[in-house]
Amino acid sequence: LSAVMRTKSSKKKPTVNKDEESENWCFVCKDGGELRICDYRDCLKSYHPECIGKDDSFLESEKQWACARHTCRHCCRPSRLQCYTCSNALCRRCYRHNSDFLPVKGKNGFCDICLSLVLLIEANKDYDSDGIQVDFKDRETVEGLFMEYYVIIKGEEGFEADDIYAAQDRRKKKSNSESDSGDFEE
Repeated sequence: LSAVMRTKSSKKKPTVNKDEESENWCFVCKDGGELRICDYRDCLKSYHPECIGKDDSFLESEKQWACARHTCRHCCRPSRLQCYTCSNALCRRCYRHNSDFLPVKGKNGFCDICLSLVLLIEANKDYDSDGIQVDFKDRETVEGLFMEYYVIIKGEEGFEADDIYAAQDRRKKKSNSESDSGDFEE
């Protein structure tokens, strides 16, 4: 047993070359350009300095920096759930007390803001619930860049629309049963 445990624990994760594997677009605005990669562990998210309230010197700074995905947006504890398409993240405790996040796969899912756009994309609709037109085909719009990013992430993360709908069903069942247990996988 101890030999098995030693073998298992001695296996190292392959080293990630962040410069080669990081995203080539800003996680906030979904556009390319001069970007800074998050320094947190294996996070591959990249950001324009201006999109996160920094000046251009941030690009050259040697100071370690972790993006907002690693901190709960409510209490600033380490996050356990992260939105696939924006920096919204929650710790386990805040997730249990807030229903504005839909876990889809593991610790990833969608905040309600991004979920509304994702559902429009999946339904192939061009009007939101308020009757406002959205243009997912125009790459010059926020919605167009969001859709392009969503399609890439959906492929990379290996989920489909059915996974999102199943997660919505789980959330409905959870709210109906008023359960305190989390419904995301560790």
